[in-house]
Amino acid sequence: ALPEFKRRNPGLTLRIEATHQYADFTASRVDVAIRYGREQSAGLKFEPLVTVKLSPVCTPAVIKAGLKTPEDLSRQVLIHLTTQPKAWPIWLREAGVPHLAPRGHLWLDSVPAMLEAAEQGLGVTLAMSPLIRARPGFGRKLVSPFAFEPSHSETIYLVSRTEQARDRRIAVVRRWIAEAVRRAKGE
Repeated sequence: ALPEFKRRNPGLTLRIEATHQYADFTASRVDVAIRYGREQSAGLKFEPLVTVKLSPVCTPAVIKAGLKTPEDLSRQVLIHLTTQPKAWPIWLREAGVPHLAPRGHLWLDSVPAMLEAAEQGLGVTLAMSPLIRARPGFGRKLVSPFAFEPSHSETIYLVSRTEQARDRRIAVVRRWIAEAVRRAKGE
């Protein structure tokens, strides 16, 4: 979505920091942030962008090798995001297999690394549905092995300072991100 933003807004400069650290709106020059989940923060405006559910994804070869039900995850390596250590336990509990012991675990510190590991056939990871469907190669390199969808969901928010909420530049970024999310959801 970045090329489209630059084409539409040649006068605006974006500086993007992809980090797991929460943006510090008081100590830095951050104008907007995207947060997974919501923290109570005075002086910040939280605008919901998308509600996501974590769903397993893997290569089609993993499915062909026998991954048919959540119980079959016992023969797989579960790929985890280090900043979300409870994600798999929550999903497994909702799937009815809370005590499942997988063949192994692989812990990675970024979502792109997790998805790449799954694409390389190293195991099964959790991805944000519906956003995962916008990833190039989804449906070919990565697929969802189960029809089961958990009830647990989280919201991704666009965050800005309350006093800047009406700033024209923030509004432009807000619209651009909202459009990109709608396209990723297939709307």
